[in-house]
Amino acid sequence: KTIHGAWSGMDRDGNGRISLIEFAKGIEAASTKKYSISKISKLWREMDLNESHSIEYNEFVPLLRNFLKKKLKIDKIDKKILNALRKNCRNIEKFHRKLDKNRDNFITITELTVGLPRCG
Repeated sequence: KTIHGAWSGMDRDGNGRISLIEFAKGIEAASTKKYSISKISKLWREMDLNESHSIEYNEFVPLLRNFLKKKLKIDKIDKKILNALRKNCRNIEKFHRKLDKNRDNFITITELTVGLPRCG
């Protein structure tokens, strides 16, 4: 979705300003999370830089761009973490199979004390 598309989706009456009600409806429509009205109201007030009791396009764009940049960085970090976890899970499974000599899916104290020195 483009920034202009996000703006248009929130400025429902097309007057060039986003009211608190429009903002709350836009957040609700765009998010899978439920936010309290006090949280939405706080964010809206923070975005209303000139305290005009509405958010104008020139206030909306830089803040949304900043949010999207942070979100993209977080998504990249999340993918790196997820890939590392997947790799480590495979390694853990291999390690578990190596230690579990009787293949009962449990590692006994004996299997652990015998197997650990062999794993290096």
